[in-house]
Amino acid sequence: QINQRDMEILKTEFSDRIDKITASVWHNDAHISYGGEFTSATLYGVLPQTQPIDGIQIVEGRFINETDVKEKRKVAVPSGGWYRSTKWAIRSSEPTKD
Repeated sequence: QINQRDMEILKTEFSDRIDKITASVWHNDAHISYGGEFTSATLYGVLPQTQPIDGIQIVEGRFINETDVKEKRKVAVPSGGWYRSTKWAIRSSEPTKD
C-alpha cells in the first residue's frame, strides 16, 4: 500500500520520469445515502489530479477540487449512465475553479 510519504518520494526522486501522480481507493458494495434515498454502489476515492490523468470528462457539474480536499467536503461525482436513471444526480452550483 502506497501512502502520502511514498508519493512524495516518487515525485522527488523520479521527477524527471513522472509527469503526474495521484492516489485512489475504492470500496465495492458501499451503502450510500442522499436525502432520504439509499443505494449500494462502488465508491472510488480520488484526488483532483485523477481527472487529467484518467481523462475523466465531466458532462454536468464539476469534478472534486483542492478546496474539497482541504475542507474535507463530502463530494460525489456519479459516473456513467447510472446517475441518469436514478434520483442520485448530485449537481454542484459552485464554480468549477477553486
